[in-house]
Amino acid sequence: TLAVCKRMLGAPATRKRPLGEEDSKACLSHFDTPSSHFDDHMFRSILLAGFLGLHRLGELVKAPRGEAWRKTISRTSTKLDYALRCFEYTLPASKTDHVFEGSKIVLDELIGGIRSFDIFATYLDARDHRFPLSPALWITQNGDVPTRERFLRRLQSVLNDPTVGGHSLRAGGATFLAMAGWPDDRI
Repeated sequence: TLAVCKRMLGAPATRKRPLGEEDSKACLSHFDTPSSHFDDHMFRSILLAGFLGLHRLGELVKAPRGEAWRKTISRTSTKLDYALRCFEYTLPASKTDHVFEGSKIVLDELIGGIRSFDIFATYLDARDHRFPLSPALWITQNGDVPTRERFLRRLQSVLNDPTVGGHSLRAGGATFLAMAGWPDDRI
């Protein structure tokens, strides 16, 4: 009875708007200055990984409940291929991964005019120079794994739009790749 009442009287679902190609390019160019500091490079690389890798934000940053390190992307799983100009990392096991071996994510250099390899390599060089022994791939300038709230605050302030959320990266990236003509099995 309570479930039916909730459905009948409940509020409709509110969805966050997908991040568009223009939004992602605006964020990337906003932090593309000679004076960019470490957190700017980290923000740009997380944004690209989420948008082009079709991630939910929770897969890339620390969960609010402080979930285990087993869900944090490891720096040792990351590889840069300078010949093919692509980078890859292993997304740790998730609830949809029935064999618990993780998923290998590979992102190309140039997708839709976005030079993702250069942005990621710049961050990785800065990260390895500053925190060579830290196990996490994405780290703030303080040495912490970034939180979802911190990333969203920054994203919403750059875009001046509170209607983008954690799922906006994945939804926008899927739309972007579909409009670019990628086949469904690759998306």
